[in-house]
Amino acid sequence: MLKTSRQPVQRVQFNRGALLAVRHGGQAVVALGDSITDGLRSPVDANQRWPDDLSQRLIRAGMAVSVVNAGISGNRVQHDLPLAESGPSAVSRFDRDVLSVPGVRTVIIMESINDIGHPGAQGLAEQAVSTEDLIAGLQQLVLRAHQHGLRVIGATLTPFAGTIFPGYYSPAGEAKRQAVNQWIRTGRAFDGVVDMDAALRDPAHPDHMLSAYDSGDHLHPNAEGYRHMADAVPLSLLQAP
Repeated sequence: MLKTSRQPVQRVQFNRGALLAVRHGGQAVVALGDSITDGLRSPVDANQRWPDDLSQRLIRAGMAVSVVNAGISGNRVQHDLPLAESGPSAVSRFDRDVLSVPGVRTVIIMESINDIGHPGAQGLAEQAVSTEDLIAGLQQLVLRAHQHGLRVIGATLTPFAGTIFPGYYSPAGEAKRQAVNQWIRTGRAFDGVVDMDAALRDPAHPDHMLSAYDSGDHLHPNAEGYRHMADAVPLSLLQAP
């Protein structure tokens, strides 16, 4: 989460997939997110991020839908700084990374865990956000997408208690995560919801990731966890409108 892992070559490959889908009458879905979407801690060069696994599910289902991975490690919804760590905010890069994608019809938004964790982990107290701030930022993304006729899928934030990154987790931050997830599930802002939290959490300790899905840093999933996230996405949400 705390270091940039931008992979432009892989993005070009996904964008070419979107162009190919359009050429064959298909469409594209953009996965907008942070390092969990970027696939941090998945096997290197193995294409086992959750958007990769989702793409394979769509292929097996015979659906002409390409998946464009717009995950940036360290990314946040509202704050650009520090750029070297997290890239432009989701709000500021939305036009470039979502609206400009050829054939895009759907966007899956899984962002804001870094808005919660970065201020404590990086000494950015002035960038601390409230639950209301987080929801307002997500609402802004939803509004932008709807203004351009896109279907918007909200993905809940996954557990991060016990993470090895000092200062990233706090009980107050967990309360924000729970509140944001409740809003995603019940706020009716999104056209559909994918409950990634439910997919990865430990039933006995729901603020923790299940060990079978944990990469070991208690924040990012392992390859099996990423696959389970992809399996949690109902393909019906991605069918042509």
